[in-house]
Amino acid sequence: MTNAIQMLATVGSNSAASQMSADQYTSAIAALGAGEELSSALLNRDVTAISRALGRRISTVCMVAPAKEEPPAQEHAPVAVDEQVQDA
Repeated sequence: MTNAIQMLATVGSNSAASQMSADQYTSAIAALGAGEELSSALLNRDVTAISRALGRRISTVCMVAPAKEEPPAQEHAPVAVDEQVQDA
């Protein structure tokens, strides 16, 4: 599995590797020694099947929500109107 991921990363990041002929691509997949399910998925360039063969979810979703605003901090506790204020 790790070899398949490394091959996919290489093909994705290396322009020369991404220009392989069909025979070169087939040979590269055969050299991985991957199982039939993964090899077939790679040969067919089936993203869903590749993901499933590698044991991953088909899609991942990331959500970001804004933080909740907190009320402004008060320096002193509020004094009730009927309470007497004492000088410090």
